[in-house]
Order: sequence, then structure tokens, then C-alpha cells
Amino acid sequence: MLDPVDADLGPHGIGGHRNSKDAQKDFDAVLRLYASYDETGVWQEFGEMKFNTKEDIPPEWGNPNLAKPRWIPTRYVEWTSWRAGSQQWGLSSMRQGENSGTITHELGHFAFSLPDLNNNPYIKPYRRVAAGPWDMMDRGSFNGPGGPHRRWVVPPTQGAAMPAGLMVRNRLENKFIDESDLLTLGRDGLAKSGLAVAEVTARAVDPLPGSYAGIVIKLDGERPGDLTPPDDPAVNPLSAGTPNYAFYTLEVVQRIGYDSFTPDNGVLIAKNKDSLRGRNGGPNEFNSYIWVIDAHSEDIHIVDYVKPNGEKVMRTVADYRQLNDALFHAGLDSGSEYEWEDTPNRLHFYVIDLTKDKDGILSYMLAVRSLDGSGPQARGVALAAKAGQAARQPNTPVVFTLNNTGKTTATDAGAGHRAHLNSDVYRLSVSIEGKGWTAQLLNGLAAVKAGGSKPVTVYVSWKDGSAKSATVTLRATSESDPSKTATATVKVSR
Repeated sequence: MLDPVDADLGPHGIGGHRNSKDAQKDFDAVLRLYASYDETGVWQEFGEMKFNTKEDIPPEWGNPNLAKPRWIPTRYVEWTSWRAGSQQWGLSSMRQGENSGTITHELGHFAFSLPDLNNNPYIKPYRRVAAGPWDMMDRGSFNGPGGPHRRWVVPPTQGAAMPAGLMVRNRLENKFIDESDLLTLGRDGLAKSGLAVAEVTARAVDPLPGSYAGIVIKLDGERPGDLTPPDDPAVNPLSAGTPNYAFYTLEVVQRIGYDSFTPDNGVLIAKNKDSLRGRNGGPNEFNSYIWVIDAHSEDIHIVDYVKPNGEKVMRTVADYRQLNDALFHAGLDSGSEYEWEDTPNRLHFYVIDLTKDKDGILSYMLAVRSLDGSGPQARGVALAAKAGQAARQPNTPVVFTLNNTGKTTATDAGAGHRAHLNSDVYRLSVSIEGKGWTAQLLNGLAAVKAGGSKPVTVYVSWKDGSAKSATVTLRATSESDPSKTATATVKVSR
């Protein structure tokens, strides 16, 4: 049971619990809310963001005892204004005077025994955040329409108004999802069975029929565990630290429900540890039992805030918002990546396509392949196109048919997931011959079941002065067996 303490907010200040019962004896958890701020929500906003130096703090922001400094040290940096630090940082995970997102995070500690994931983003040498805005136990507790610097707003409608949900690792830990909700594969099994293809539904809802809440790939085999060579976090701030991760997870984020204020829609790929507690080594180490793979590992290069003197302060490489663009997307021009290869761990991940159902719920078709084996299936591919297609206007669709001419085998049912092992992934490319003509594919990947087919659309355009006709060539190559490739050409005219 959870008891929100009934505080006395009368003229004599915050009083005790007004009920006669002993809250600590009668309830499992007592959440103490009080009418003020605490240091965690205001130290930066009313410290270094408001004053250039600690010497610039005016008397009204300083200690009432004029003999004492106007500044006070913080958990993260040397100083903030005395007034910002006068409300002591919460000494208990169940004592909060701030936003709803952080309260939810703290309840995650108490009710679900989940540890922190967050780093210290202010101390050098910088260390990249673990999960950032994508999990409630990291800085996802800060998510809200106003951003992290508006967490102090009352009522709490700005920063941290709606924390992110939990990632697969944390959802499994508390049985919010079951093993049956996931497609579980193994690194060793994929080398023997060939690649796997499956649909994954946005995590804010239950999996749609025929879909999963996520995909798990265990780092098993003769050499189990994370085979990533260790690097020095003191030199590489993007280092995941000690390479003791045990499995990958793939899940889908959609900006609905508790994920409404996450920064993006897309596919979240992460490495995970078996234990919830394991520091990542090196200077400024922290607990990182989840490590999100960043689709854009380069610096996001966005201003964090502007100091009173006009100086722009950029988000550091340790800022959690560096992972705002971490999600993978489908398609060639999505603004993100649609595949990722972990060479040391011998795995290749693909984001094939996306769909929305009648209610707008997002699902992605995902694939995982071993770099050490493609299974016993016979692979094959063929392409065909209708001749003589006309391009009467810009971006005219020209449709090809992609056929998987491969065959399944009786031994490809590794891990009991035969239905997901009967497809191949094809890499697509297009070219066009004809003055003034262009051709564009929207997606560079396609997945087709053995014996099946699917349409592939190429969009062609021409400009004034172009040739009367052009020849479009589409190429498809099997990712499982690159020797299996096919081309088809079609002549288009205007």
C-alpha cells in the first residue's frame, strides 16, 4: 500500500501526518510531498544559468546570514546560489518536493527495486549516459514538454511531467512483460539457423496479433558474453565501459501513452546485463546495466542554455539529450540509420519496414543476422517488372516484383521459431539511364518469405529538356548469400 502523507500546510508551515494511525507501520511506502523545491530541481537553473559566477550572486539569493557566502556547493558542481541549495537534496528516495517524473523514478526504486541508470553529466572526464530519455530509471524521468530546465515549474506541467516507460530489461525484471511476449534468440543459434525476421509493436501498448513486445538476442556460444574489446573510458567518453553485457534487446518506441514526451518514434537497440547492478569501470563510473546503441553517436551539437553574459553553453557529450536521436528508423531518407553491425559480437541488425494499424499503433519489421553463418536454407532471388510503363508526372511509381526463390529446410527451426527463420533480407539499389531522369527508392531493404514475393516501388522523375525515355534498373542482393543477386530493367517514357 502507498500512503500520500496528508501534510499540514497551515500558517505554521508543514506539519506532521494528521491521521491518528502510524503511517510507517500501516503502509509499505510513505511518500512525503512538500510545498517547495528541493535542490535537485533548481540548482542549475538558479545557479550557473542565472549568475555568471558565484561572486555575482546578489544578496536576495544569498544566505540570510550576511557573514556567510551567498553560494553553496551542490552534488554535481562547485556552487549554486544559497537559495537554490537551501532546500536540501532529498535524503530518501521517498521524499520529493518536485516534479511527477522524478517521483515516478523514485517509486521505481522502492516499489520495483530498480537501481539508477543515470550518470553524472557535469564532471570531467565526461561519460556518456546509459539510456538517457528512453527509460524512467535514467533521465527519462525528466521527459516533459518544457525540457529538463523546467522541472521546477509548479504545477508540474513542464519538465518531467511525463516520464518515459521502462525498457525491455526493466519490464522483464518486474514481469510487466512475459518471456512469451518476446522473440528470444541466441547468437550461436542464429549462426546455425539463418537470420530471423519478426514484427515488434510499440512498447506503450500490448503486442498486436502476430507481433512481439521486443526481440532478445543472447550473447551465447563457445565464448559467451560481450566480445567487444575493452577501451579506456578516460579517453573515449562514448565507451560502454567494462564489456560484461549478456544480451541485446530490440524494442519500438512510439510517442503515445507514457512515451508521449520521448524525443522520437523508432527502434531502440540496447545491450543489457544479467545483473541490475554492475558499474562500468573507469573514472566517474556508474551503474549501466542497460546500454543504448546510439544511431547518431556524433555530438548532437545543440545549445543547452545561454549564460547571463550571452555565452552559449553546449550540451556536453555526457548530457542525456545526446541520445535524443538514438533511435533507428526504416527507409533511406528517415534522418537516421536503418541497420547496425556489431562486428565483435558477430551480429547484424536490420530495421526493414514499419506499419500502422487502424488505430495508429506503430509496428516495425526487424531482422537479426549472424555474421558467422546463414543457415542451411537454399537462398535465391528474382526480379520482374511490367514493360512499357509511362511516367506522366514527377515521382511516378514504377513497380517491380521481388521474389524469394530460396527454399526452407526441415532443420531451420532452431530455437523453436521456424516461422521467423523462413525469410531472407535483400539489399536494394536502383540506377537510371536517360538524360535528365532520376530514380529513387524509399527503402534499401526488403524481407520476403521463401517462395513469396512483394512489390518494390521506384519513383522516377524527369525535368524539362530530358530524354523522351529512360531505362530503370533495380538490383536485389541476398544478405544471407551475397552471391545470390538479381536485376531487372524497365523502360519508361514521358
